[in-house]
Amino acid sequence: MDIETPVEQPVDTVEQPQEGYEAEPQQDPDAGAETPEGEEQSGDGGQQPDLEPIAAPTSWAKDAKEVFGTLPREAQEVIAQREADREKFLQQKSREASSTRQAVESEARQALSTIMENHQRALQQFLPPVPEIPDPRLLSSGDPQHRDLYYQQKAEYDYAAAQRDAISQQIEQSRQHADAISQQQYQAEIQAEHHALEDALGTEWSDPSERAKLLEKLQPIAAELGYSQEVMAQARAADILALRRIGDFKAKADKYDQLMKKKMEPVRAAKSQLPPAARPGITGGNPTPADAASLLYPDDIRR
Repeated sequence: MDIETPVEQPVDTVEQPQEGYEAEPQQDPDAGAETPEGEEQSGDGGQQPDLEPIAAPTSWAKDAKEVFGTLPREAQEVIAQREADREKFLQQKSREASSTRQAVESEARQALSTIMENHQRALQQFLPPVPEIPDPRLLSSGDPQHRDLYYQQKAEYDYAAAQRDAISQQIEQSRQHADAISQQQYQAEIQAEHHALEDALGTEWSDPSERAKLLEKLQPIAAELGYSQEVMAQARAADILALRRIGDFKAKADKYDQLMKKKMEPVRAAKSQLPPAARPGITGGNPTPADAASLLYPDDIRR
């Protein structure tokens, strides 16, 4: 008779919670994960850096500035950058327009000056010769013919002198007008030079005190290059910029020389403390003759 072996049922090893026992809440695996660097934490615990407010463009009206202050920071940055680009573009076009206007005015002044000079030469060709003053003795001679000749010569003289005076006056007015045009041209060129230096040097030239310091610094350099004070007073923008660049190069060269001199001081000090080098064939203070073999083969043991 076969005996059947009872099959053991698998026992569940998971312990059931006892009465009165509260199970521990399971932790979320992502709860302890650190927030990647550069990402802001959401919720009440996230802290955003305090950024200074962006000022509204100065050309805007008051109500537009108030609306600008209510915009998000990102929108303010975009608008401020666009306004800066627009202002820069307008300034550039304004300078270009000013340069074009100055060039046109300069050409017009030169053309007018040429016209005035040609007018002067033309008037000089029409200057009539003035006859000699009639002899007053013709009146005292008592001869009627002499008297009539005197009056005729006097009338011719007065007419020629009056005509010559009128033309001379027109020539003088034309010369004065040409001189005024030349003076205006000179002042316009000086103003253009001033604007060019302002664009190149900024406040270093636009500020009178800074400009005086710059000219004082450039004066020794100009003297070394042969610029007199009179020539320096009439220096153009190209001369000023060239002298300033030479001054920058000179300052860098002087700074490099001082640095190398400072670096060589320890070398010179150490070199001054070295003993004098001995000459071949001289030992100590007593000179001894040295043969060629000992100089060529100092380690030869056969000697």
